[in-house]
Amino acid sequence: MQGRPDSVRRYFDRFYYSANYAPGGLLRRTEGLFRRDERRLLDHCLVLLARAECSSVLDLGCGTGTFLAALDAVMPLSLATGVDFSARTPDVARARLPDTARFRFELSDAGSCRALGQRFDAVVSLGLFDYRELSAEVLASLLAAAERAVVVTMPRRRMVPRRLLRATWLALHGVRLHAYAPRQVETLFHGLGARGWSCAIDVLPDVPDTLWLVARRTG
Repeated sequence: MQGRPDSVRRYFDRFYYSANYAPGGLLRRTEGLFRRDERRLLDHCLVLLARAECSSVLDLGCGTGTFLAALDAVMPLSLATGVDFSARTPDVARARLPDTARFRFELSDAGSCRALGQRFDAVVSLGLFDYRELSAEVLASLLAAAERAVVVTMPRRRMVPRRLLRATWLALHGVRLHAYAPRQVETLFHGLGARGWSCAIDVLPDVPDTLWLVARRTG
């Protein structure tokens, strides 16, 4: 994890599983404001992976397994691995998805997890790169682990009040919010010289503050 990994880990450990994150708590209301588009992103990704018939998935930054549970309900998975660096998330995810023959959860940093040495139909990361820099090395490792598709979301570099408010909120807790311009991500991808892959970087009309990177294997 680049930047201040301990600060990011403490943020999630302290707030997501504290009384402040209970319904009606300060953190639940604040994160709800910043993440109100999360369900739309998840729905877009469900449709994309279902169309691509991806039955094995690696979810980086899986949290408590929300995305994998939703995907499995739409299209039963043969194998799914979730990776998260918050010590409190794996147990919650395992309770949600107890079928250990199909679902595995790893406590690790996304850039060095064991799962990246395996192969999956798709590698997905919805929100991880809000807090971690998407480098060429990391993107190359995602492509190497994917047979069919890589889907990544990240904050769009825009000077809008909500993004500035979120960046300020996270900075108060020692956490940096990363943001990206479309050209920056395009240059990063093409700089890898990834043969056999096509890449689209879009802004979804109903989620204008988020960039959506979809890489598909073409050969």
